[in-house]
Amino acid sequence: MWFVALPEFGHARPAMTLVGYAHDVLPVGVVVPDATFFSLPVRNRDQVGAIRWWRDEAVVDQVYVSGTWRRRHVATALIYAASAYHQLHGWPGRLHSDGRRTSLGEQLVAGLRHPARIAVLDEVMPPMDPEVTPENR
Repeated sequence: MWFVALPEFGHARPAMTLVGYAHDVLPVGVVVPDATFFSLPVRNRDQVGAIRWWRDEAVVDQVYVSGTWRRRHVATALIYAASAYHQLHGWPGRLHSDGRRTSLGEQLVAGLRHPARIAVLDEVMPPMDPEVTPENR
């Protein structure tokens, strides 16, 4: 995957999102800003997955993997990419969980290598899958 970086630094709780794409228009591992993305022959709907975290706390807020890409280690790749991006920028802490996740997120946690970074599940969140509508088919 390559990634589009979407910072949300103007908020009281700054966040960062990396959106992953498997399209061959860019090499694997490259991170581009949103402005660059819009000049590429790729659409938002082509995303493989995304990860969002609160920058100053290093807490992962959301991990999403498109249905057709699940069970292919995409979430793990997103977590590693976000962790590397976070460390590269010198932001505090290491990415970790706060105990909120979807039922699919709980399945992901069961297979992770760093269980100490994952808080015990304390709140099940609603699924992140978008409703299928004529606009997003």
